[in-house]
Amino acid sequence: MLHSFRRTVIGLAGFLTLLGYGLTSTPSQAAEQVTIKFGPFGRTVSVDDLRAYAETSEASPELASVLSIVGSEQRESLQKGLNVKLPFKAVQVDKLLRSGPGAQLLPQVAKVTILPGDTEELAMRSGLVLAAGSEEGLGVLSFIEAYPTPTLTLDAKAMQKLLKSNDSLGSLLGGFGGLGQ
Repeated sequence: MLHSFRRTVIGLAGFLTLLGYGLTSTPSQAAEQVTIKFGPFGRTVSVDDLRAYAETSEASPELASVLSIVGSEQRESLQKGLNVKLPFKAVQVDKLLRSGPGAQLLPQVAKVTILPGDTEELAMRSGLVLAAGSEEGLGVLSFIEAYPTPTLTLDAKAMQKLLKSNDSLGSLLGGFGGLGQ
């Protein structure tokens, strides 16, 4: 009983924290970097470096270091994935995430992110809705930039598993760097 109460309080605290982030999100509170975890190891890249790569295909030294472990086809796929844009507005995204298929897919996709307190799903929802409401519209980069924490941490193994198990998602994101292949 005490364990259940503690879990509820922790969940509520996480929800209120993310709600506050979502309602007051400004560029200084949005993700500034992306960390990709490979088990106990990780690599971090700035969002600015990802945006520059998406726009010019020129990789900063930090991003080039990460990209050196994949082939040219995967680098091209990553660049295309970063430029994906979806034609949805914020209200449509919110409704979609609350619908049957969206409500089933959101927890699956949220599992590729790592946040304390089991708040990944709330952060994912917030980032998607904020990105859809942004001037740029819903896309991979606008989602990353709208993510309500300074660092978006991704679990590479969980991402691979998700993209392999969900062909339509992998196709939508162009394999996102070949992870789904």
